[in-house]
Amino acid sequence: MRHRIFLAINLPENVKKKLADFKSKWPDLPCRWTKAENLHITLVFLGSVSD
Repeated sequence: MRHRIFLAINLPENVKKKLADFKSKWPDLPCRWTKAENLHITLVFLGSVSD
């Protein structure tokens, strides 16, 4: 299994809720959404590593 390693900032719950509301209003946008509890701001992507 591969893991994506990154440094990120967690978002406040009210921001996650607003983004989830936006997602529900625009389901046909050409993007891949993640679960609201996993939303964050990536500061730097360090790469992928194997187990």
